[in-house]
Parts: sequence; structure tokens; C-alpha cells
Amino acid sequence: MKLIVKIFIVISFTALALVVLWMKQAVPAPVYKTKQLEGGGITMTITPKILTPEQLPSFEIILDTHSVDLAFDMANAAKLEDSNKILYGQATWDGDPPGGHHRTGILTFSQYFKEPVDVVTLTFSDIADEDWEFRFEL
Repeated sequence: MKLIVKIFIVISFTALALVVLWMKQAVPAPVYKTKQLEGGGITMTITPKILTPEQLPSFEIILDTHSVDLAFDMANAAKLEDSNKILYGQATWDGDPPGGHHRTGILTFSQYFKEPVDVVTLTFSDIADEDWEFRFEL
């Protein structure tokens, strides 16, 4: 009888562990809203890719124009700040090089959120003589 109880307990804990693991995997990744602004002859479209604690924040960026040369450094123009006025380090750009009329890439920041935040603001300075601000509520 004691053996049956022990087997039941082991099976119960194993089943519980499997359910917990399944639930962790079943939680979908957050889907963030794409934002688009126009200015200085450019359309800039931004979709956050990662905005979760302990992962480097990243954004997919698409730039389109028919009148301006897109010859600027996206990483140096970018700044990411949260609702607590914390800045998230230097960005890196993995995408099309400066120039042309269409550019696409991923902008990733060098510091991650240490805790959840409510709002982040991604800004770009002096792109086509414009300052750009994208605000994302999380």
C-alpha cells in the first residue's frame, strides 16, 4: 500500500511539472503595435520586436522616401527612454547601409529593462532635418 501511495505522489508531481512547463511555453510572445510617422519627405515605420525585462530592446525599422537620400547613421540618431526617464544605452543597427531611398533594419539597444516598464519612447534626432518620437505603451 505504501508503494502505491509513493507511486501516486511521484506521478502527481511529474504531471504538475509537465503542466507548468507546458503553460510557460504556451504563453505567446507580446505583439506590439506598429507606428508610422511622416516628415521631411520620409515615411518611418517602426515595430517593436523585444520590450521585455532582461532582453535587449529591439525594433524593426522601415524607411521609405522618393525625395531624400537616407544617408544617416540610424544607431547614432536613436535614443530609447522609459517612463522613469531611464536611458537604455547606445544602439546598434543591423540592416541596410546609409544611402538610397529604402532602408530596413533592426535597431537594438545595449541595455535591457531591469524591470517591467509602462511606456518607452524611441526618438531620433536630425533625420531629414526632423526630430522623430515614437511612444509605445506596454
